[in-house]
Amino acid sequence: MSEFKGCRVQLQLFTGESLEGEITHLQGKSIILKSDNESVTLEGSKIKDLKVVELPRKQKKVKKTKNEPKKEQKEIKEKKENNGKKLEEFDFAANLKKFDKKSVFEELEKQEGVYSKKEVNIRNDEMIVADNNRSNPVSANSSENISDKTIQLNNPVETRANSTKSLFATGNGEQLSTCAPVQLVQINNYLVNSCKLSMTNLAECGGVNLSHLILSTKIKSVIMFVGNNNTGLIALVTARYLLRNFSVTVMLFNEKEDEILDEISQEMERFTCLGGKIVEKLPKKDSNAAIIDALQDFDTDFTDLEKEDLKSVLNIVRFINSSKGLKISLCTPTGISASDSGIQDLEEVVFADHIVSLGVVLSSITGMYKQGSYQMQSKHWLVDIGLPAGLKGKLKKFERKWSEGFFEISLI
Repeated sequence: MSEFKGCRVQLQLFTGESLEGEITHLQGKSIILKSDNESVTLEGSKIKDLKVVELPRKQKKVKKTKNEPKKEQKEIKEKKENNGKKLEEFDFAANLKKFDKKSVFEELEKQEGVYSKKEVNIRNDEMIVADNNRSNPVSANSSENISDKTIQLNNPVETRANSTKSLFATGNGEQLSTCAPVQLVQINNYLVNSCKLSMTNLAECGGVNLSHLILSTKIKSVIMFVGNNNTGLIALVTARYLLRNFSVTVMLFNEKEDEILDEISQEMERFTCLGGKIVEKLPKKDSNAAIIDALQDFDTDFTDLEKEDLKSVLNIVRFINSSKGLKISLCTPTGISASDSGIQDLEEVVFADHIVSLGVVLSSITGMYKQGSYQMQSKHWLVDIGLPAGLKGKLKKFERKWSEGFFEISLI
């Protein structure tokens, strides 16, 4: 790291945070970064990537003193004469290529004595990926259970009380980033206005992959609660594909006919035309049926509902929690706020066996685990809904690889 002393750098931390400033001092395994008249001390093990944006400033010229020997005064005079000549323009790009970040970090890793994977399962301040094999969607006729493919890691939280919780992918070995609701609005606007992609396009892709995931659980029927939103649209497309294998019953939450989104209305017509069943009241409980909770989207807020509507939501939540079948929540479990991870104005929230994120993982997912407002029952999945790979290049905040197919993510 001594090569970077005095340089102005951009640091990418394992926590996802980005910092920019000048490296002023090195203290053992730590660096001191100065930015906006503030100094921050960082451990080298917390730095994921480093980018030099400005080389060290030239040192000031040494002033001539009366007590300097004649030889030194002569050398200074010669330097002054040479300084009068026009210097060649400094090639910043060419010199920047000389910095070998990989070898620097490897040297730093050796000096800090990082433990091998056999000695420790995971460090308490880093995200570790488990495997480099990519999990592919299985066919509808496949009898292989996806859960047999996933890799289970010991949870270090049990042995490390102060561990930092993060999300990592066990299916394709990719470190996961999370996304706030306001960023999802930016994504949707870009897709519609610049890429000319509608939510219907993404829902079709998401429905195919989500149906593969549900089929792998070997269930016999499905009861689905959908909202008048994008999550509900993906759920309805999924229901249409599932009809080829077993019966599906759908209940649209308490929406007036003139308020239903056009995409939702059209998908409901396709669903019923192919033999799907839509009900207006809570269906009969079926211990063999899987329950799909698709009421909430990333911008859903139940605090705006009237008392009667809130009561209806609460009845659905209690119906889901009392069911004996497999329970799956899409986007976020009903009752958990997608914006701040808190519990909305409900007496209960849905406690699902599986949570499925659609396209990207909401930042509130990690928040609700950290705050203790929700406890993961079994597994968390991320399903591809067809977000373009080139999107991350257009939106600088989203420097991550989009999911392909689906794979399990675990909380550590």
